[in-house]
Amino acid sequence: MPNPGKYRTFVFGSANPQWQHPYPMNARTYMQRLAYLEECIRKGRIHGIETIRRQFDCCDKTARNLVAELKAAGIDVHYSRALRKFFIRE
Repeated sequence: MPNPGKYRTFVFGSANPQWQHPYPMNARTYMQRLAYLEECIRKGRIHGIETIRRQFDCCDKTARNLVAELKAAGIDVHYSRALRKFFIRE
């Protein structure tokens, strides 16, 4: 039996059981995460992809996609190597 990971649950009830995340992400949840991420970046709370990954309980790729989605929405998000955090250029 494969290792279910830290946040996965086993779903019974079919001939082919599947592993599912206990908190599936739909469009509404995704938009709420984006709004919260923007708020955190504006307040200076996000210190890199690792912080996003831990705060939103996702992988590095998803964290990078969240930042890319903010950029695609027209928000001028940048990462400062000197300050080691994301910021929004006004």
